[in-house]
Amino acid sequence: MQAFVRTEVGVVVSEPQVFTSQGSTGFIFERIELPDNAYYGDTIKIYGKNLSQVLDSYRVKINNTECDIIKLTKGEFNIKIPDQAIINKGEIVKFEFNVAGKRIDVNQAFSLRDPEFEINENRFLDFSKPLVIKGKYLRSSNLTVQLDGIVTQLLESTSVVTDSTIHVLPTANFPSENPVLKIRIRNHIYTVDKNFKLKPTTLDPNQVFNQNFLTDNLIKIKGDNFNSFDPFYNQLIVDNKDVYYEVETVDYKEIGVRFYHTKQDADFSFNLRVLSLGKESEHSALVNYIEPRATVMNLDHSTKSKLVPIDNKFYYTSNNFIIEVDPISKTSMIKASIPDYFYVHDGNDMFLERQGKLYFTDLAKSHGNKELKNFYEYNPSSNTIVELAPLPSNIITMISFFTKENYIYGIGSFSEWINGNRVIKTQLIRYNFLTQSWEEIGPINLPNFFTMLTFNYKGDVYGIIKGNQSLSGLYKFDFSKNIWIEIKSFGLQLNFDSILHFSQISEEEVLYFGDMNKLLRLDLRNFELKIIDNYSGSFELGHQVDQYFYYPSSREPAAQLMKLDTRL
Repeated sequence: MQAFVRTEVGVVVSEPQVFTSQGSTGFIFERIELPDNAYYGDTIKIYGKNLSQVLDSYRVKINNTECDIIKLTKGEFNIKIPDQAIINKGEIVKFEFNVAGKRIDVNQAFSLRDPEFEINENRFLDFSKPLVIKGKYLRSSNLTVQLDGIVTQLLESTSVVTDSTIHVLPTANFPSENPVLKIRIRNHIYTVDKNFKLKPTTLDPNQVFNQNFLTDNLIKIKGDNFNSFDPFYNQLIVDNKDVYYEVETVDYKEIGVRFYHTKQDADFSFNLRVLSLGKESEHSALVNYIEPRATVMNLDHSTKSKLVPIDNKFYYTSNNFIIEVDPISKTSMIKASIPDYFYVHDGNDMFLERQGKLYFTDLAKSHGNKELKNFYEYNPSSNTIVELAPLPSNIITMISFFTKENYIYGIGSFSEWINGNRVIKTQLIRYNFLTQSWEEIGPINLPNFFTMLTFNYKGDVYGIIKGNQSLSGLYKFDFSKNIWIEIKSFGLQLNFDSILHFSQISEEEVLYFGDMNKLLRLDLRNFELKIIDNYSGSFELGHQVDQYFYYPSSREPAAQLMKLDTRL
């Protein structure tokens, strides 16, 4: 069987269709009459014989989408092209007729009319809201919009598509004010030009920013027509090749930008402009960065032990010696020799100051056949080292330590074999200066795997704790119960290397400290934690001397003593 379609132009013959005859009874299909320039909602006429006069006995689909029957006579019935029908340009459409239980399928070449796009170069659009493409006959179930020649930068279509408008998000770096678009409608791509004109992004004149990395270096740049839909689509041009940036916040009149410099220990400045629609903005902004860090002197690489301050000088161990560093005169010298069996001091050991003296341990696994649990006191005034009572024999590492009155407290770890498995546990111990002996207090109410930075503040002992595979938190030690009480949980991951990282409170009640790759600042008035610098290498102990905060930085080819001007 073949279908004959009569149009205003002539008669169209369909492809032959094979079906099983049901005799002379029931619906007999004759032809389809399609309207010229058809669109959704238009009427299609179907002619045939033996048509049922019961409207509910008709079921008609176009490409599997149900159609409404809008007219029924003895020799024909009319359907409306459904809004949800998928009808692509140049494809064969499947018509499915079911009349009083008899089904006939007809495959017919049929397309909706082509869309028409408005041409209006006087219609200016900005980035404050989705872009609106105007025209006629635009509806499509498979709509895509992209910039011509930039295949990877698609405009993400929103759900707003009507017969006369297409709303798209301006998520692209537009190359000009008159963008050429490639729009796929009903599986056919149309080139659209001069449908609208884009308004450029501009900067406000006379903007100057003076920054340093200690402050919140998110610079708020004022302007007009920033792309608030995605920070990525706000491009800047800086005239300093060592500077790179990240746009973090955007609204129509302002962007928040962080700038980074590949070189440290130097002031730097640069001008920036906006790159918009292929052109640089007329106005520029000047950014001045004052570098508050400076290199004081080189240090021995063994400063991966701890650098402890006493009376505005620093002390650390290197090989078998106590080294004294004077940050003011920028000198260092060997002060005392540690006993020959002293093992290289590392992150498993204690190293702290109490009442002008240094106390440190040697927890080397062995020296000959002897397990070393040695504990020492160094007096800078007399330049002498005294060996004190050794640590409890089961302690293998020192996780953290702090002082209180006549005691040095330590959190030590030890191992036990339980059901054939080696289990690491922790316990609280303390050295009693009155009895000159160690006392074992009991287990710690913290996870078995953690690292801790401790500090004293207004007579209390606090610890910043990083648990195993967990976020960090601030704790306070309750000496009446010998337990840690959580004060605040921080929403970031710290990477302490054992107990190398410690710090000193500045006059502004701010604690500076670092982990393996970032410098942080804790405001002790509200316990707000903020990252103020990212770097490569470990930050260990810091200390305030006058207006400067000194700390070691592990940089190649040598470790360096750095100073930070806290006034900036």
